[in-house]
Amino acid sequence: MTLARCRKVARPTGAHHGPSNLHPSSARLPPTHWFSPPVPVSGEQTGMTHMVNTVEAASEHLLQWTKRGPKWNQAVRACMAALADQATPQEVRRCFRLAAMEEGKLVGAAEKA
Repeated sequence: MTLARCRKVARPTGAHHGPSNLHPSSARLPPTHWFSPPVPVSGEQTGMTHMVNTVEAASEHLLQWTKRGPKWNQAVRACMAALADQATPQEVRRCFRLAAMEEGKLVGAAEKA
């Protein structure tokens, strides 16, 4: 699967990205790109599971992994595209889940996407 084959979802113009009454200092923060359902990945400590549900969190996890195979590469590219509003968070979720499976970090790997 390449990113080029990911289906783009049209977003309505003027889509609301959060509360309009944000404090000015927090208004400079980049938007969070949520996806659902979360992807459960194993943490550094035995028995710890992280429920990843944003593009930003997926990006952080990907940077910590060591195998960095083809699925990892696709997930990183999907994250970068989503952060540039050129891919959807759901596309990132799908690619991240496959990368987690490739890395051996997906918890409950037998469960369907």
